[in-house]
Formats: sequence, C-alpha cells, structure tokens
Amino acid sequence: MRIIKTFIALLLMQSAIQAQTVQDAKKAIESEFYFKAKKILIGLNATAPTVETNYYLGNVYSITGSIDSAKIYYKKASELVENKNALIYVAMGKLNLLNNKPAEAKENFESAIKVSKSKSAEIFYQIGEAYYKIDNNEAIKYFDIAYSTDASLVINLLAYGDAYLASEKPSEAMTKYEQARTVNDNIAVTHLRIARIHSKTGNHKDAIAEYEKTVALDPTIAVAWKELGEEYYLAGDYAKVKPCFDKYVELNAEDKAARIVPAVTCYQIGDYTCAIEEATKIIADEPNNFIAWRILYWAHFDFGDSLRKIDAPRSATLFADGYKAVQSYWNIPDKKVIALDYPYSARLAVEVKDTAKAMFFYGMALSNDTTATQEVYAEYAKYLYNTKKYADAIVTYNQLITKFDEGALDVYFLGRSYFQTGDYVNADTTYANFIIMQPNSPDGYLQRAKTKGRIDGDEIKGSALPFYLKYIEVAEKDIEKNKKNLIEAYLYCAYWYNSIEQNTDACIYIMKTKAIDPENTFVKELEQVVKCTN
Repeated sequence: MRIIKTFIALLLMQSAIQAQTVQDAKKAIESEFYFKAKKILIGLNATAPTVETNYYLGNVYSITGSIDSAKIYYKKASELVENKNALIYVAMGKLNLLNNKPAEAKENFESAIKVSKSKSAEIFYQIGEAYYKIDNNEAIKYFDIAYSTDASLVINLLAYGDAYLASEKPSEAMTKYEQARTVNDNIAVTHLRIARIHSKTGNHKDAIAEYEKTVALDPTIAVAWKELGEEYYLAGDYAKVKPCFDKYVELNAEDKAARIVPAVTCYQIGDYTCAIEEATKIIADEPNNFIAWRILYWAHFDFGDSLRKIDAPRSATLFADGYKAVQSYWNIPDKKVIALDYPYSARLAVEVKDTAKAMFFYGMALSNDTTATQEVYAEYAKYLYNTKKYADAIVTYNQLITKFDEGALDVYFLGRSYFQTGDYVNADTTYANFIIMQPNSPDGYLQRAKTKGRIDGDEIKGSALPFYLKYIEVAEKDIEKNKKNLIEAYLYCAYWYNSIEQNTDACIYIMKTKAIDPENTFVKELEQVVKCTN
C-alpha cells in the first residue's frame, strides 16, 4: 500500500511539475526569453509531448525565425489526438499560413473557435498572434474579439498594442498598453512595452523609468536589461550601461548565441570601445565565433574612422588591428558571410595599403551582392581613381551612374578619370554634365578649361578661354583658397590676349597674377613681352 501511495504521489507531483513547466515556458515566451522557453519545452517534449508543448515550441521557433522547425512542431501538435482541444486547429491554421494557404488557415481557425464554443479569449488571442505581421488588420480583429471575451487578458492587450505598433500607430498601441496597466500595474512585460513606445519616440527619460520598473518587477526579463542599457547610453549615463549588459549575459549564461548580443548592441549604439571589449571576451572563449570577429573588425574600422581627424596615430592602430581581425574572420571555416563583410574588409585593406586585397574585396562586394549600395560603388570607384587605375575607375563610375542616380562627385571623378587616360573628348562631355549639376562650383569650369587646352594641344587656340573666365568669376570669391588655380587661369588669359594683340586685357591678368604671386617667373617673362605700364 505504501508503494502504491508513493507512486500516486509521484505521479501527481509529475503532473503538477508538467503544468507548471508549460506555464513557465509561456511566461518565458511572454518575457521574450525564447532560449529558456525552448529549453523547457524541448525537455518536456522529450518525455511527455502534448498539443501544448508542441504548439508553444512551434511558436518559439516561429518568433525566432526558424520557420522550418516551427512547421514541424505545429504539424506534431495537430497530429496529437486530444478531444476538444482547440489549439490543435490553431496549430493547423498556423501551419497553413506558413505554407501560404490563407483560405485553409481560416477554415481551421473557425474550427478552433467552434471547438472552444467562442468562449476562449486565449484561442482568439492565439489566432490573432498567427496573423501578427502577416496581416495586422486581421490580427487586430481577433485581438479585439479576445478583448470583448475577456478584458482582463493582459497578454492579449499587449499583443493588441504590438499589432498597432507594427502598423505604425504608436498612439493606438499606447492606449492598449495603458489598458493592460489598468488591469494590473504589476505585470513587468506591460511596462516593457510602454518603455519601448517612449524609446521609439525619443523620450529617453520616461523610457528609462519604465525599463527600471520592468526589471524591478521581474529582474529575470533579460531583454529588458539589454534595452535599459541602450537607453542609458542614449541618455549619456554611460556608467550604467555595462552593468545592464552584464546582467543580460548572466541571465543568458546557457545561451551561447545571446553572449554576442552586448557586443552587437554596443556596436549598434556607437559605443565602439564596449563593442571591442565584449567581442574580444567572446573570442577568448570561442576563437571561431565569426560573429564576434565581425563585430570586432567593424568596430575597429568605425572607431578608427571617427578618430581620423583628431587622433591619427590611434586611428592607424585601430585600422591595423581591425585588419588583423579581418584576416582571422576570413580564416574561420563554416562562417556565414553577409554582404557587409566585403566592403568592411575592403575598407580596412585600403587603410593598411593592401591594394590587392582591397580590390579583391570591393570586387566581391559588387559581384556577390545584387543590392550593393551606391556608397560601396562610389567608394570602390574613388579608390581605383586614387590608386591611378583610371580605366577600371571609368568602368566602375559608369556602372555606378547607370545603376543609381547621378551624383555630382561621381560625375566629376569620372571626368578626371577620362582626363587621366587621355580621353579628352569624353572628359569634356562629362565636365559639361558636372557644370549643369553644380553651376556654382568653380571645379567644373576649371577642369573643362584644362580639357579644352589638352584638346587644342601645344598651340593656344582659345577654346579654353570662356571656361577660364567663368572659373575666375566664381573662384575669385575665395582667392586664398583658389590661389594656385587662379594663377593658372590668369596666365592662360594673359597669353591668349597677348597672342591676339589685345595687350590691355593681357595686362589686366598679368597684374592679377602679380597681386597674388609677385615672384612668379612666368608672369615676369610675359610682362617683359607685353610691356605693361604699372
């Protein structure tokens, strides 16, 4: 008898633990602690699978973007035979939506409502969650029904607000969050949502207050610590940032993927010192953590770039260390390369003057990424120009101009590239285009004048004259800045006017030259020929 009683007691205890475990998993999902929820549900599913354990595991995978895994568990939930369990039909409906079968999904959701006799706010809420971000209007419809069924279901009100927020309606979202707070002001995830609204609208003071209340009510909500650290940084309260990130890591001690979050977050908010420190710690434990290496070299480049004009030696050191990190990154097997890895690798190669690698990485950026940005094309084209690879620069600038809207600087350096290869006709046409784009810039007139001079050859034919005159008109607004090129323009005008025996005009430009460069050898020689009277 004692053995039987003990067995019954253990069985009841196991049932109680199972129920609590499922609830713990749901609470972890609500708190966005997905690693914890997944661990609980996988553990339970291994010994006592139910519709609920499979369904909520499907939810976790769906939320975290593992759609194939989500489909597996929704299918498992739908195949378990449990009479009058409406979640079976919700699982089938979610599987239908993931397989792009909205009509079948709707039928299954209607079956779920029928099985629950239209009395379960939880079922309406779960259907709303199925449509969230797929069709927010449909999601809101079901959240509204859930609210009319049970106005006290806080998680439904929060999801209701989330759907409004995803639809770019923050004021409506805040209304739902406030309703949730009215139901129960001591639920941490409600304050988390309100904090996010304040953060989204730039109200950092109120955001911090709500995040602080969130972690005070439930210090185990890891994501709240991370976001509180971000807000402290944005508010300039830097001393409080790292403790928040440390707490986030502590709560995610078992989740290796979560360890990278502080490094990524520090990088995203522009705290490059923190990003470097956090990434370095991870690499010490996981030498092949390619995400940590990526953050490390991104942070080194951006930090060095920000210091370029104020601390050049430190900037150079950061670039050198960043390039070492690049090399470590590319040597890691089985890494998942993303588009930005190529331009950042190229930028660091440029800084350490590894021309071959710079060209290789820029080439990879353009050939492997169909969404390569205008910035990357422009960077590569300018780099080719700076390294005197003018023919390649012409090709890349033309690709850039064809693919994107013309940028004035891109057109200008395309003209310079044509000029450097001796293609003066295309250079002239390109500078003419630049002048149309930037009529108040002296550079277009100067370069077109130079190009016309090259087309004329050794003999001064005067085709450059109108462009030098226009250049002088614009450039004389800042003589000191344009001094060198003004001398060139003045001398050309003086030579030309002398060649057509208009010495009065020639003398005007000789005097202009003497005014800013009295010791100029050429003007002294020309003055002897023209014989200007002072």
